[in-house]
Amino acid sequence: MTSKSTTGYSSSSAATRRSSKYREFHSAIACVKSGSQGTYTIKLVLVSGGTDYQMDEVVLTAGESATWTNAEYGIELAPADTMKLEFSGANTTGTDRVYLFLRTRDSI
Repeated sequence: MTSKSTTGYSSSSAATRRSSKYREFHSAIACVKSGSQGTYTIKLVLVSGGTDYQMDEVVLTAGESATWTNAEYGIELAPADTMKLEFSGANTTGTDRVYLFLRTRDSI
């Protein structure tokens, strides 16, 4: 299993935080490049207090994508919390590509 994680609010510099009070999950996107051979399982995970909480899981094949938004989940992250996209593949080749995007938003 491989993953892509956000940065925790408490680990960001003061300059990066821009006087904000907290960080919230904004969106995540996972997509598999057209022409890929494998099947990929993608999990949206909240990491809080050292514990992983799986929020959703999808299975994607070539050309498919999944999107998660703040409107669906409305997660306000505690200072050390992070969001993570985990993925694993089956029947993959060296030319397969999976693209993962995570976005958080700082709020005042």
